[in-house]
Amino acid sequence: MRISGPAVEALVAARALTRLSSPTVLDRLRRSAGPAGTHFEALLTDLDDRLREAGGEHARGELSSPALQWIRTREKHERDAVRERAKQAERLAKLPDAATLATWWTGAEVREKRELISLVLHHVVVNRAPRRGNVPFDPQRLEFVWK
Repeated sequence: MRISGPAVEALVAARALTRLSSPTVLDRLRRSAGPAGTHFEALLTDLDDRLREAGGEHARGELSSPALQWIRTREKHERDAVRERAKQAERLAKLPDAATLATWWTGAEVREKRELISLVLHHVVVNRAPRRGNVPFDPQRLEFVWK
């Protein structure tokens, strides 16, 4: 499958910037990320304590090896989720206000643009072309899955 990269990038950028300019969306993102700073460190410390406690129970024979492995796996997933929320809170803190967002975008690096888009966009689905061969770019083929 081939699709015009620059056209898709321009459309994704335009829709993401529009979405990020919405105060409602920004409010929801900030609420979902939670407070920044030591809050996340406290959550990670709590996860460490729970894992240490489970290890102690295993050492005393109160917890089986499969149960300990299950707890470790669950704790790893929780830790990854906490780290992702911390990253999102950090990105949101760096986010320029709606008035300067478009200006910031023109001078931003690719990494910064990617981080900004990742705040609101989960992924884009490219649907099949209506026919084979050289088909012009059709924005209707794209489905945006927002966070």
